[in-house]
Amino acid sequence: MIPYEGTKPYLFISYAHKDSSRVLAILDALADLGFRMWYDAGIEAGTEWPEYIAEHLENAAVFAAFLSPDSVASVNCRQEINYAIDLHKPTLCLYLDDMELKGGMRMRLGLSQAIFYQRHRDLASFVNELSRAKILSVCRDEAKETDTQSAHAEEKAAICMEDFDIPDGVLVKYRGSGGTVVIPQGVTKIGTMAFKGCAALTAVTLPEGVTDIGASAFSGCQHLKRIDLPKSLVRIERGAFRACGSLATLTLPEGLRRIEPFAFSECGALQEITWLGGEQIGEEAFSHCTSLLRLLFPHATARIGKNAFKCCTALTEVVFSDGTSSIGESAFFKCSQLRRAVIPRSVTQLGAYVFSCCDAITVYCEAPSKPAGWENNWNRKNYPVVWGYRA
Repeated sequence: MIPYEGTKPYLFISYAHKDSSRVLAILDALADLGFRMWYDAGIEAGTEWPEYIAEHLENAAVFAAFLSPDSVASVNCRQEINYAIDLHKPTLCLYLDDMELKGGMRMRLGLSQAIFYQRHRDLASFVNELSRAKILSVCRDEAKETDTQSAHAEEKAAICMEDFDIPDGVLVKYRGSGGTVVIPQGVTKIGTMAFKGCAALTAVTLPEGVTDIGASAFSGCQHLKRIDLPKSLVRIERGAFRACGSLATLTLPEGLRRIEPFAFSECGALQEITWLGGEQIGEEAFSHCTSLLRLLFPHATARIGKNAFKCCTALTEVVFSDGTSSIGESAFFKCSQLRRAVIPRSVTQLGAYVFSCCDAITVYCEAPSKPAGWENNWNRKNYPVVWGYRA
């Protein structure tokens, strides 16, 4: 999801970055329902943060505060809340955790409408209640969901089977004219180079049942902006989306286990990746994704391959989940804006020079002692390291 920039009423989102995995999943669901939202991922390098944030808060129609122990402890979040109240913005409190506000924060937010995440059985139930809050109605394009459903129905009805070669469930070649493409039901695999170099392709929807996207399947599709991946997907093969230069956001399904080498390399517009984790991210899988701002891996990805995020020059923070076991050689080589990396105690093996040429970084290690390979990890200088770190 890309933060909203425009003149229509929108929702300002306040949250602690430590809560990113939960918050952004909610925002993705709201965006699909037509809500316009702004959050600080839209801030470009070199921008004055306080002024830029204040400007977007002043122009927002509604203020939403995601509340957790981390957000309440955050100076930035408290400043945003206080400023929103001073501006008399309609305010919605979204409690991520079972907690009570205390002191001045309770006084300032005590009368605001509140919705509690922990009282819902799942994300969908919470989003359903949230989407029906009257305070948010001004920030929603009511026609979007209906229009999207109608458009998808029309697309499905208009599928021309002559555009596809599909022997035995494998889509081996696409022969259509591009645009928005809905792949027919019954396909179980996207074959090697099936869409390679299709410059007119702008959006693709894969049906449930597809488990594998083959090598270079969509490589060089320079105008591909959206790819809807099914829950059934297990593997994305080598170079599958390499050099898809217009792909800006990527939500990977929970069942995905393996991202093979160079799968999303050179996707220069890609800003955000959300993945619940799997077996591995292959060599150079996301290298040269120069717009990538954040990595959200709320669950462990066991192995991070060599040069996996090489030259992701906009990346500022990486937090690995417990269960990650190894991080490959030069995994974050030349991520020049990387300021913070948190390594869980489950990491037992580090390749050489994982953070080479990341001159601004501080590394936080949950383990009290060095994992294997640590002695090979520094190139010419020792970066600050915090041992025994606890989030």
